[in-house]
Amino acid sequence: MLKGDDNQFLVSWQNVSEVYFALHVEKAAHWIAIEVSIPTWCINVYDSNHSVLSPTLMEEAIKPWCLLLPSLLWCSGMFDDHEDLQVYPEQNAKPFSYCRIPPEECPQTKTSGDCGMFAIKHIEHLVARLPLDTVIDENIQHFRTKWCVDLFYQNLAP
Repeated sequence: MLKGDDNQFLVSWQNVSEVYFALHVEKAAHWIAIEVSIPTWCINVYDSNHSVLSPTLMEEAIKPWCLLLPSLLWCSGMFDDHEDLQVYPEQNAKPFSYCRIPPEECPQTKTSGDCGMFAIKHIEHLVARLPLDTVIDENIQHFRTKWCVDLFYQNLAP
């Protein structure tokens, strides 16, 4: 997957600096947006409701990714020149660090059950380099409706 496959429309990660995904924390039934910054070797966590995940639960959810991602990048063979990925027989690659983006920078929801939509919109805005300040409770229903329309019309293509 990291090396890409043109036949499956998968782009190589060779020149990628950020990777985004939504992560479901099952123990809390909560979605968060993840931004993996390869140049800074840091996972940025965009959590729309800081009251749901305690620091301990957040660490439990993110730590496996901090350990897994360096192995994936190393196995791909495409990031051998990254200083944090230098592997020696005695030690493994340096784990990613992580940072939970503060509520002042990551809009917070007041409504339970909107965390999934917030995670999707956070990722969409981050990829497009848009400010996050419009990802607020008052706009979530509009985002849901727009998403449904987009998915409906996407399925009409031959």
